[in-house]
Amino acid sequence: MRKILTEFMSAYAATPPAPKKPKKEHDGRGYRRKTVKSIIDQLTAIRDAEEQYKGNIPENLRNSSRYANAEQSVDMLDEAIELLSEAYI
Repeated sequence: MRKILTEFMSAYAATPPAPKKPKKEHDGRGYRRKTVKSIIDQLTAIRDAEEQYKGNIPENLRNSSRYANAEQSVDMLDEAIELLSEAYI
């Protein structure tokens, strides 16, 4: 019995360990949260630029379609940012 166990243990010790599977970068909750945070940051930058554009429209054109479109864009971007923040962060 000793001989059999010795041979088994030496054969076991000689076998290399199985290679570990590389972890995919896009696996996991942390990656998804980081990606959504990046999207939120980009939307925030776009919203800030749109807000600045809206603020630069002269007061006599505040009833124009340009101002209404800029205002609508800011509102929609705010809503998208809020929804993403609630869902993923």
